[in-house]
Amino acid sequence: NGTLIVTDKGCTRLKSHNDFAAVYGGRRSVRNRTLTVCWRHSDLPHSRLGLSVSRRIGNAVQRNRVKRILREVFRASASDLNQPLDLILIPRSFEAGSDYHLMLSSFQHVVRKLNRICSDETES
Repeated sequence: NGTLIVTDKGCTRLKSHNDFAAVYGGRRSVRNRTLTVCWRHSDLPHSRLGLSVSRRIGNAVQRNRVKRILREVFRASASDLNQPLDLILIPRSFEAGSDYHLMLSSFQHVVRKLNRICSDETES
């Protein structure tokens, strides 16, 4: 099993290679113009977040800024998910990833897509 990290702010994160491999291995993703989200259903009572920010986004300072913004966006909107999921967020560009409000609306858009997909799966 993977390592479960709970920070002092209550955000649970995917940290181990096995956790990331399990999400990527499911080959399920949703995307929009600014964000790609790989996901799988979680056995835990809460959703977990993993981040994959490539060097294409920029230097280390820019990548860390994008990661801070994505963690805050997840904290603000994770409760909108209808069921617990393991998510890996992949920003598509630095310009999009460095704007909190743009990333928040983009993540909320992806959450609506995920909720629709998950409800369709349970109905089938």
